[in-house]
Amino acid sequence: PRKVRRAALKVALSAKAAEGRLLLVDAVALDSCQTRRMDEALRALLAGFPRRSVVLSEVDFEGPVTRGKKKQRVPEEGEGGAQDSEASNDANSSNDANTLTSTPKPTSSSSPANARLAASNLPWVECLPSKGLTVLSILKRDVLVLSTASADSLAERLSRPLSRGIHRRRAAL
Repeated sequence: PRKVRRAALKVALSAKAAEGRLLLVDAVALDSCQTRRMDEALRALLAGFPRRSVVLSEVDFEGPVTRGKKKQRVPEEGEGGAQDSEASNDANSSNDANTLTSTPKPTSSSSPANARLAASNLPWVECLPSKGLTVLSILKRDVLVLSTASADSLAERLSRPLSRGIHRRRAAL
């Protein structure tokens, strides 16, 4: 039931906070989608933490980024064309696979979309929208990095009263 899932999500977030493995940042953003820059930024942010896995969360990420040998293409603002994102050769420098990342929906061509593309190339980072955070995704990763917008979205989501579906049952009768 929804009440149980909501309570479990609250407990998972509280457990991460109690362990000191819940980090709040102003925004998850980059000015270019270079994996190397995201790797450097996350390593600086997570200096005292084990980096086996990280979850980054923003408000609204659009569809999943697939991992593979093809280069990701990002359209530039004001152009019909696209520009290839650069992949990092430093992927073997860390064998961490337990990081989850969630970011908000990009409002401009700058940061969140670039951050998402750059982080998707890191094997130890997972990017999720705040709506996509689940108990499993939180507990499976070592560190949870939330933007303040994502934290506000989660707080609103967890404090909203549950609708009981009465209207749907009446319509069926």
